[in-house]
Amino acid sequence: MRVVIAGVDGPVGQGVATRLVSLGHDVVGIGLHRPESWSGSVVFITADVADAATLKHVLVGADAVAHCGPDAGETAVLVDTAVAAGIGRIVVASESEHPGVIVIRSAMMLGRNVDDATLRLFVGPVVRDDGTADLPLQVVHPEDVQRAFVHALLDPDLAAGTVDVAAD
Repeated sequence: MRVVIAGVDGPVGQGVATRLVSLGHDVVGIGLHRPESWSGSVVFITADVADAATLKHVLVGADAVAHCGPDAGETAVLVDTAVAAGIGRIVVASESEHPGVIVIRSAMMLGRNVDDATLRLFVGPVVRDDGTADLPLQVVHPEDVQRAFVHALLDPDLAAGTVDVAAD
């Protein structure tokens, strides 16, 4: 299966690409910066995910597409372009209004390869004013989110909708 993954320059996208290649799939990654440890067996295209013209060309021949980044604007462009291209399996990390899209939502990710934005959350005092201060902080490992993305991309029986990845 040919899978296009946007946001492969982040910890989730890079892990999803690696897992799919290890399962024998043809993977094309899109991101702004090629990761230093990028696998030579995965095609990397340096592009802005919000550029619909570029996406239209990259998505030719794709069976599935995933957006592993949290940017809702990029997700909207990717989903619109993928739907127009007739791609049947679309998995994203931020909300989408399109029917047929699988949304993977997760608690905060902590583990190897987390990005600087996550780490910055812990360099100062944590003050939550949203009424949840007494609730425990839920975190998940990036590999759990990667597995959820791969499962959503490959399982034809998984219905569209939201998949929550959270600690218990």
